[in-house]
Amino acid sequence: MIHDKSTTIKKDGTRLDDDTLTSYERVTREFLDTIKRTIPSDIAKQDLKDWMLKLRVGDEKHKAVGHNTVCNYYISIACFLT
Repeated sequence: MIHDKSTTIKKDGTRLDDDTLTSYERVTREFLDTIKRTIPSDIAKQDLKDWMLKLRVGDEKHKAVGHNTVCNYYISIACFLT
C-alpha cells in the first residue's frame, strides 16, 4: 500500500507529500497491529468496525478521536484493502 501511495500522482501532477505518506503508513500499521492480521483477504468487516469503535472510545494508549478523524482513517484503510 505504501509503495502504491508513494507512486500516486495527484490531479495537479505532483506526488503525495512525505507527511501524507507517513500518515498512511502509521494508520495502516496501527490498524494491522490492532487486528493482528496482515493479509487483506483475512481481514473481516467486523475487524474494521471493531477498530473504528476503538478509535471512537479510545483506550489506555490512545485518546478517543472525533467522527471526521475516524472517517479519514477509514478511507486510509479502505485504500489499503483495495
